Amino acid sequence: MSKKIVWATDIHLDHVKEDKIKDFIRSINDQSPDAVLIGGDIGVGDNISDCLSFLSKFINSEIYFVLGNHDYWGSSFKRVKEKVRRLASRRDNLFFLDYMPAVRLDEDTALVGQGCWADGRYGDFTNSSHDLHDHHLIEDLRNLKRSDLLSRLNKLGDKEASRLKSKLEKAFEDYQNVICLTHIPPFRETCRYNGKPQSKYFLPFYSCKTAGEVVKEVMQQRPDSKLTILSGHTHGKFQTKISDNILALSGGAKYGHPKIQKIIYI
Repeated sequence: MSKKIVWATDIHLDHVKEDKIKDFIRSINDQSPDAVLIGGDIGVGDNISDCLSFLSKFINSEIYFVLGNHDYWGSSFKRVKEKVRRLASRRDNLFFLDYMPAVRLDEDTALVGQGCWADGRYGDFTNSSHDLHDHHLIEDLRNLKRSDLLSRLNKLGDKEASRLKSKLEKAFEDYQNVICLTHIPPFRETCRYNGKPQSKYFLPFYSCKTAGEVVKEVMQQRPDSKLTILSGHTHGKFQTKISDNILALSGGAKYGHPKIQKIIYI
């Protein structure tokens, strides 16, 4: 029997009134999914636990999620991750994929997740004047000189990519197919805005080159395996084959209008 999985991303519940949140939840429950995947940017630092608690209370399925950059606004990486881990440990249907090994979906397919972080390596960081709210609202990135910011982004991207590589390698030891949930896209090809590729001045902040490189490395060694990557962050919907065994999707999003991105059957 096939399983039904609902994927949503960049739902930004801090921009949504409660009645619309309930409509979004109703649209999910109407699908009677076996699992729900949420790809980050769920809320912000001071309300992320409340947002996840609300989803956990009313969604009638297991919820697997990663965090996005907005989820750390007004706080720090460490504090947000710790409180989200504590919350997930107390909820039977809430699973923080960043701290989990591969999850079995069926005998051939597993789910892994890692939020990832834009590492500044795609595009032209040096000549870009783009300034994200992240760099002012996340304590770990605040008040950094431009050169120090790039170094910090490099390190964050490398750390996330290393974790992702380890998870993928372990998952493919037991499964032929893997679905990977991220927030930051690992590939520049899926970084789209208003239907067009992101410019070289925006790319450094919307993709993780190191993660893309490790994904390609893992999959080149496994030509008979299949990987599907579900990403968010850019708010631009797009789908492309990176190689014969890598399918990459990015989700479209609009503030105030959370929605299902895709229903996946396995």
